[in-house]
This record gives sequence, structure tokens and C-alpha cells, in this order.
Amino acid sequence: LRPRLDPTRFQGVVYFDCGGSAGWSVVDRTGHHAPLGTSPLSEKECFVFYDEARCRGADLKLRREAVGLLTLGLKMTKDKLMQ
Repeated sequence: LRPRLDPTRFQGVVYFDCGGSAGWSVVDRTGHHAPLGTSPLSEKECFVFYDEARCRGADLKLRREAVGLLTLGLKMTKDKLMQ
């Protein structure tokens, strides 16, 4: 995903890391991973990736003008969609 993002708009990708320090993390354009709280990049500078399987119930404040993309599968339930 990172190589396909417009480098003039996105400095990295924010994602929910389920590893040892479970929480929001950032990977920058060089491939360096860091927890969101210690990264020099903020979610405002990054593409934010929500994955239902890994970040259900994990909240992240986004700016008002943020744009979203939603993918739906055949077995998507209303509960999962509303989450």
C-alpha cells in the first residue's frame, strides 16, 4: 500500500498493530515502524487503515475533512458495518 500512495499527500500509513505493543502504529515512507504516540508523523499526515478484524473498538480521532473508503463483503453484518 505504501508505495502506491501519493507522497505529496501522505507521509506514511497509520494502522492498528496487534503485536507486542498493541495499538495504533505508523510506518513511514522509508519503512520505519513506530507507535503513533512516539512517531514524528501524526495521523493528519498519513493514510489511516482500519481493519475490522484487528481494530474493532479501537478509536482514532480524524480531522473533519477526512475521506473514507468502505469495502463490503458478502457476509458483512449490520453490527460489523456500524462498528
